[in-house]
Amino acid sequence: MLFLVTRVPGAFDGQAVLRYLEERPVLIEVTLRRIFDVDGTSGASLAQRDAACVEGRRMDDFVIPESIRRGHWTVDFVGDGIALLSRDQAPHLARWFTGLAAQVARVSRER
Repeated sequence: MLFLVTRVPGAFDGQAVLRYLEERPVLIEVTLRRIFDVDGTSGASLAQRDAACVEGRRMDDFVIPESIRRGHWTVDFVGDGIALLSRDQAPHLARWFTGLAAQVARVSRER
């Protein structure tokens, strides 16, 4: 999954990543969902990937919230994934999940 979001064309531009994923919906429904199944590790995590991206173009502040807005995922699905994986994480990963939760809360309020 991490390979997918770091190696697609334009990998560090959330709009390019989302466009690539939407052209291949199975990646959203199968592969990308794994972000909530697999713990990140030092050197291989979405937190590290997003640290290399411009704000507003990351997975946590664009791709995942926009996936909810566009109906690929639900607020509940992402919220459940955050609750499941945010426990017992290293501090930098816990911060990433906290930031993602704040983004998902914004999307939820928009509805």
